[in-house]
Amino acid sequence: LHIGDTHSHLAAWGPKDAMGDGTLGGLPKVAAIVAAEKSSDPQALFVHAGDVMEGDLFFKHFYGVPELQQLKSVGLDAQVLGNHEFAFGPGFLAGVLQRAYGSPSNGVPVLGSNLTVPGDSPLAPWISAPLIKEVHGVKVGFFGLTVRNNPRAKPTPVTIDKYVDPSNAAVAALRAAGAQVVICLAHIGMVESRKLATNVPGIDVI
Repeated sequence: LHIGDTHSHLAAWGPKDAMGDGTLGGLPKVAAIVAAEKSSDPQALFVHAGDVMEGDLFFKHFYGVPELQQLKSVGLDAQVLGNHEFAFGPGFLAGVLQRAYGSPSNGVPVLGSNLTVPGDSPLAPWISAPLIKEVHGVKVGFFGLTVRNNPRAKPTPVTIDKYVDPSNAAVAALRAAGAQVVICLAHIGMVESRKLATNVPGIDVI
């Protein structure tokens, strides 16, 4: 189960009625659908491909915390950082993760195979290596990519690298660890995702 670009939509988003209120969608709708799917298959995997934050007025008050908590409450297995997560810098992002989850061990894995985070950065403990989830006897590997060169992102001192070399390394590590299926959780756009599919063998799903 895969979503992305939810942008703090804690209420129904659209279409809008005459009063400007949404009538469909939003994270409550996501939660209902995921809960229904997991009731029929409790092992169903659920991932988010970035941009949890910014977009709705809720963000101006809560700064992304309830969004992350709600996603975790319905069984989010992994997430990747979008450019909007970096809009206020890595220190701000680390604070949001801290308020939402309490600690990295209590949180949702944040995948970032093309992120280089200094060891003294408050964001460093939150970034996870590629991971493997075993579902119905199948080992499913995940790694994540965050978009580069976006003017909204302020990643300093985090370095966001290109895609192919980190992906090759992640695929090799996951396959060596026994992954039978490899999924790239990518917040890099369709054009770059297609290039990735062409240039990196061993990825089953992007």
